[in-house]
Amino acid sequence: MDVRTLTPYTIHMPYSVEEIKYHAEHNTYIPHGDPNEIDCVLGFSFGYIDGKLGPLPGKSNQQLAEYIEEHFSSAPLILQFEINDALAKRAANLVIRESRQKGEYLNSREVALQALDFMKQNNWSRAAIVTHPAMEARNDALCAKLGMVTIAPPGLEVIDYDTQSAQPWTRDPESWWEREEKTIDFGAESNWI
Repeated sequence: MDVRTLTPYTIHMPYSVEEIKYHAEHNTYIPHGDPNEIDCVLGFSFGYIDGKLGPLPGKSNQQLAEYIEEHFSSAPLILQFEINDALAKRAANLVIRESRQKGEYLNSREVALQALDFMKQNNWSRAAIVTHPAMEARNDALCAKLGMVTIAPPGLEVIDYDTQSAQPWTRDPESWWEREEKTIDFGAESNWI
C-alpha cells in the first residue's frame, strides 16, 4: 500500500514499520479517530533549548503547547515537561520530567509507560497523541502497542523543527531522519512498535 494515498481519518492501525519510516522521513502522519472522544491528551516533546537554569521549551514545544491550548482547552493533559513549561493558560494533570530508571534518557517509550500508569489510575483509555508530525506515527504506534486507544488529531503539520534545539536531530528534517531510522529499527526489534 502506498501510504501517500491514504486520506485523513482513515483508520489504519497499527502502522507498519515501513509506514512509520515513510512518515518520519517525509514529516507526515495520518490523522485518525475523533479528537472529541478522548479521555486525555498525551504530549511528547520535540527538542529543547539549553537555558542557564535548565532546559527551556524552544520553538517546537512552544508550538505544541499552543496547539494543545487551541484544540484541547478542557481535556486532561499528560505532557513531557518541555511542553508543559510552554503552556500559557494551565498546567498538565501529569508532567513527565524524567525516566523512572535513574540516569536513563527519557525516551518516548518511558513517557508512554508513565502516561499509561496514570491513565489506568484514572480509568482512561483514549488518548490524543500530540507531538511533532515526523514523530507522530512512531509514538502513535508505540502507544497503541501498549494498549491505548490512540487518536492522531489533524493539524500537527504546523509544528516546525527548531534550529536552536540542544538536540541536533530535532533541528532539521535530514538530521531527524538520520537518527530516527535507527530509532524505529530499534523499536521494531524490541517489539515496542
